[in-house]
Amino acid sequence: MLFFKYDIVQEILNELTPNYKKMLSLYSNKTFLYVNSIEILRYYRLTKIKSFDYDLYNKVNFYKKDLFLLNMINEAKKNNFYKPNITFLYCTAVSFAADEILKKQGLTTNPFYLDSLYAKSKGINLSNRYIFKSFKNCFLYSLTELDFLSNCLKNTYNEPATIQYVSESINQFKHAICQNSIFVIYNKFLDIFRSNNLKSKNYVYKKINFKNKIYKDLINKNIDFEAIKSEIKTEAQTLLNAVNQALYFDKQADLIEIAANNNWQGITDYYNFINKQKISEKERKKAYKIKNKTMILSKKIKEALKPKN
Repeated sequence: MLFFKYDIVQEILNELTPNYKKMLSLYSNKTFLYVNSIEILRYYRLTKIKSFDYDLYNKVNFYKKDLFLLNMINEAKKNNFYKPNITFLYCTAVSFAADEILKKQGLTTNPFYLDSLYAKSKGINLSNRYIFKSFKNCFLYSLTELDFLSNCLKNTYNEPATIQYVSESINQFKHAICQNSIFVIYNKFLDIFRSNNLKSKNYVYKKINFKNKIYKDLINKNIDFEAIKSEIKTEAQTLLNAVNQALYFDKQADLIEIAANNNWQGITDYYNFINKQKISEKERKKAYKIKNKTMILSKKIKEALKPKN
């Protein structure tokens, strides 16, 4: 939910007390990038045609969110409380708080559907073009931003090639949102071989089709976005208070308590996810083999039925 999270983080950061607000670097395009940086990691999947284990997006969402925030805190301290680092940290905390509330509300469907409905409620015609034009300066990390995010990911998940992973993710995100024609054609071709959850249509905004089952289900829920935003802001404020305790006063007790309440050490959930992915991959390979054998057999039959000269 790129736009939804951006809208929330803007409100939250603007409501901070002056003492904390002056420690931030509040550039709107950058807050869009920061609050969606974990979501952007999903776009690395567009480099693949099948499921894979090295999926940082799911690692961050299923495992060690508390340690990831703590590593962001430590990295910000190491960089002498560099303002963009702290802004990045705050935005990530807000993003995590939003994810928890949306999960409790059962609103973890394809994020683009919910985002489009939210924007519609605000009178905004949300599209790839709207995102690209409104936040055109946010499709590139500076070297310091790239180092900050990749170091935090590497220190949390022990993955060696995080810089390449983050760089490729942001590039794929830019190509998907600006709808580069070569990118679109290339991905439509790859979609033939991809499983449903990896198809490129899952990574762009689409025109709202009220006959679509997902849209129908969401509309029937009569979602009160303002109530959800209020709940997220309450959750985010609690988390930001815990982050500030760890960042400025070296007190981590509040962050540990929030992590325990949200099961952010959910290693069981993470490995359950990996096992499901492996089962799904086996089924995909099996279906591909059957399809391939059918095509070969069909070709042989056609050859056999051809009239002989």
